[in-house]
Amino acid sequence: MQHVNCNFAKLERVLSKERLCGYKPNDVSQLTQETISLYRWNIVLSELLYPLLHVIEVAFRNSLFNAVAEYVKDPNWLVDSNFLAEGEVQEIKKQVKYLQYKNQLDISHLIAELKFGFWVRLLDRRYEYKQLLWPTLLRTTFPYLDNRKIHLIRKIFNKIRILRNRVYHYEPIWQWHDLLQQHEQIIKAISWMEPELLKLVDIERFIEIYNLGIKCYH
Repeated sequence: MQHVNCNFAKLERVLSKERLCGYKPNDVSQLTQETISLYRWNIVLSELLYPLLHVIEVAFRNSLFNAVAEYVKDPNWLVDSNFLAEGEVQEIKKQVKYLQYKNQLDISHLIAELKFGFWVRLLDRRYEYKQLLWPTLLRTTFPYLDNRKIHLIRKIFNKIRILRNRVYHYEPIWQWHDLLQQHEQIIKAISWMEPELLKLVDIERFIEIYNLGIKCYH
């Protein structure tokens, strides 16, 4: 990673000292060139994760939606189901109202408008009770996954959700010691739904940049 000479005072004014302090490699009071380099490294890592996070979010919500629709025999289950928990029902109502205001209310827009966290919450134990959704839907939601254990899938997708939120809100991820493993897990999770999706993203570039940064900053 190349060092870039920057005016720390100008960067601190627009980025905030509090934000930049999250990139100090050591407990030092002053910003250093390494602080800025870590900030740049974090930007690149986030940039390279974005396509994978995009693919898994879109694929998961559509795969799960279709699996539920087939199971309950209702393509409109999001708006007229009687099995969703109150929190999920309220989130759907909120997005329905928003889409009505925009004159865009249809199932496709509603699927896209619901947050990733909504879909991940449908993996909860609440929907495993009496086999309401799980493990019944494992085969249709993740057709390429052999060892289908919902509690492991739940844990993995919650970690992906946390990473996704960090990246989408421009937070530090550079210091996560298992970042390479999380990258690999996203790839695996995508392949459980459809391996062809991996042809859309550059996997090796993230590994290259991550390892280069490890050599420079650790």
